[in-house]
Amino acid sequence: MHSLMNIETGTVDDAWARLAALRELRAAMSALEEAGALLVGLIEDTTWRSDGVRALKEFLEETQRLASGHLFVIRGKTWQLEGVDAG
Repeated sequence: MHSLMNIETGTVDDAWARLAALRELRAAMSALEEAGALLVGLIEDTTWRSDGVRALKEFLEETQRLASGHLFVIRGKTWQLEGVDAG
């Protein structure tokens, strides 16, 4: 975690708000990473070829792609709050 001394601009209230936002973003990233890992396991487990299971597999794959996309966006927001140049 970054100390308040590393935050160059703004007030202490701003710094605490940024730290709180970072904490929540990291919690969201952790949840998405865990969900993504679980979805990968479920996708691998759905090797049957029935229509219902195939539809479930496609849904799980799409859900995993969406979770990865959300994780990418949240990671970018976290980098912005941390002051990391992601570009």
